[in-house]
Formats: sequence, structure tokens, C-alpha cells
Amino acid sequence: MIISKSHEISIQFFDADGGDAIWIRYLGNDNLWHNILIDGGYIGSYDKIFKPVINAISQAGECIDLWIITHIDLDHIGAIISFTRDTSISDKDKLAKLYWFNHASYKIPDTSGKIGYKQGIDLRSYLESINKLSIEQITEESGIKDFHGLQLTLLSPTVEKIAAADCAWIEKEKKKPVKVVRSQADHHKKIEDFEEADFAENVDVVNGSSITFILKFKGIAGLLLADSHPTDVVNSLKKLNYSQKCPLLLSFVKVSHHGSKSNTSTELLSLIRTGVYVLSANGITNKHPDKETLARILKYHTGIGQPLKFVFTANTDKIKSLFNVDENAEQRYNFTQIFIKKDKLETTLSYLPITLK
Repeated sequence: MIISKSHEISIQFFDADGGDAIWIRYLGNDNLWHNILIDGGYIGSYDKIFKPVINAISQAGECIDLWIITHIDLDHIGAIISFTRDTSISDKDKLAKLYWFNHASYKIPDTSGKIGYKQGIDLRSYLESINKLSIEQITEESGIKDFHGLQLTLLSPTVEKIAAADCAWIEKEKKKPVKVVRSQADHHKKIEDFEEADFAENVDVVNGSSITFILKFKGIAGLLLADSHPTDVVNSLKKLNYSQKCPLLLSFVKVSHHGSKSNTSTELLSLIRTGVYVLSANGITNKHPDKETLARILKYHTGIGQPLKFVFTANTDKIKSLFNVDENAEQRYNFTQIFIKKDKLETTLSYLPITLK
């Protein structure tokens, strides 16, 4: 993998089989290049996605300034575990300087399942072994963190959601099942079929523990929502004095929970203003994105008269056929779709092109 230095900041969203894997690269105010990784997808995603990225960063003589593990679902934490086990990479403790990882302090035995409790234990043990396990929990009370001119404003999780996730972790340790609700595909429906759909918020405690934030860099702003609950994000945005009359202006939004219908509310949409929605979904894994989410976004944007783009981090037949049942959907609802290129693994949003002097 060749590292590009054509733009001051680039955000790469990788095709991680429906999981989250994001690489932020930017030229800091110290005139040095910096790298932030977010999650990594499933365990099997590591070799094809983040290992080449990490090798490229290392070969450039750089480091991972921050690795954000938003929460312990396997489609987010899996590849990070593969990194900790990768014996071909030396000095891993020096290569990654800082981790954000909210973890339960309770010691848990080996477990298994869709939610990565076992992986959470393994990661906690690894970070303890290299003395990089943070004592501080990352929550909406953490405020603004500055990384050489790139600012991250924390929006979630709340302290209460962290406590709930820790309780679920402990219950799993005691071998009590944690309920996982699977999505049912609604891709066969038309946009108009969702006109009267009521919003029901996601209540999954692990999703609610997601680390989310506003990214700001030289006039560029992004909202990265992991699998967060919209009410938590709404409350944080209101505390920051954003409102329907004075929304947060964004260059892009990484939609919560791969486009699940229970994680994007109209109230959240009313507090933000963007023309680009990124969806880390392939239409197969958990049937995400829900078309209801896309219809909700389209309805809101039709009301404000703003065109938009859906950027998908996959190029599957399921994703490309989402609007096949809708006649002239793009023209009628004023939107376009961007899919990852067939010969590439990533979709890149690049800003502030560097001009040669």
C-alpha cells in the first residue's frame, strides 16, 4: 500500500464485510503526518485491510497516534485482536502510541458469541501487558481532545451507558445469555412505504457504549457515530448549543450501526447538516443498511431541499439494488450513490489538497 500525501486530511473507509474499519491520515500543525485508526472489522479483515495499512505506516517511519476501539462487537474489535497476535510486526507497543478502549474491570473467563467479550478480555490483557490500558473511561464528559491540530469532541457514551455495558459484560461472565436481535431485510420495500414508520430506538447496551465524536480539522468536520444510540448524540449536540435553527455543519457523517433503522432518528438529523452519508454496510451482514434509515434521511433532505450522497463501503449486488424497486429514485429524491470501486478495498474522502509551492 502506498501512502498518499496529496491532501492534508484523508478519511478511508474500508470494506470490512459489513464491519467498521477507518483510517484517518492528516498533516498536523507540527508539519508531521499523523494516523488515527478506528476499529478494524472482523478478525478475518485484518490481513486484507489493516495489516497493509500498518505496514505502510511503519515503513514511512510513522506511528499510529491513536487507535479508537469504539465498542466490543466483533465487527469492530476483531481485527485489533489479530493485530495483537501478529508476530510478524515488531515493536507493536511503540507503533501504536495510544488506545481508546472502554473495558470492564471485572476479570472474565473465556466466552464466545457474536459480541466480543472474549476479544475484549484479550485486548485488555494485551494493553495491560504493554502498559497502555487506560484507566480513564472515554465518555461524553471527556470533552475535546486535540491531536496536533485535529480535534475530537466526544459525544458518547454516557457514564450510565458505560455502566450498563459493564454490567452486561459481567452477566456474560456469569454465563447468562446476552440477547442479540437480528435484523430482517426491508430492501424489497419502496421509499414511500416508510412514510408512516415509527422510530424505535436501539436499546442494545453494547451499542450504547460506543465511542462517538465530532472530528474537526481546518474547517473540515465529520461525525463518526460507531453503533451509538441517537438520543445520547442528540443530548450531547444540544449541550454544545446545536439546534434545528443552528445545526452542526458537517462535511460527512458516518451513519450509526451500519444504517440500522433504530440508530438514526429524525431528531438527530434535524441537528446536523451534511450532504454526505457514509454507510459501512454490504447489504448482507445483518441485512444492513435498513432501507427505512435511507428513507428517513431522504425524507428529511427533501424537506430542506439539500442534495445528498450515499457513500457505501461495499459494492455488492445487495447494496447496488437497494433502490431497484423505486422508479427514478435518484432524480425524484435528489441523491446520488457512490460505491467502492471493484478493484479497491477503500472509499476515501480527501480534503484540503496540498499544492506544490
